[in-house]
Amino acid sequence: MFQKENLVRVREIKQNPILEEKPYILYWMSMARRLVWNHSLDYSIHLSQKYKKELLIYEPLKMNYPWSSPRLHKF
Repeated sequence: MFQKENLVRVREIKQNPILEEKPYILYWMSMARRLVWNHSLDYSIHLSQKYKKELLIYEPLKMNYPWSSPRLHKF
């Protein structure tokens, strides 16, 4: 669950406004494939609830790195 004290972990990369006409909040997951102790996922959930939008989680997968396997890509 997102808590206000975790805002110190949030860093804006771009100053673009949230587009009200878009139907979702996009969470681009590149690491930390876990549902607990994942502050970026918590913040994304917070934003989706705040703006009453669906949360879309996207994770690009590469299959050509060392030790790549379906087990590592399961979320």
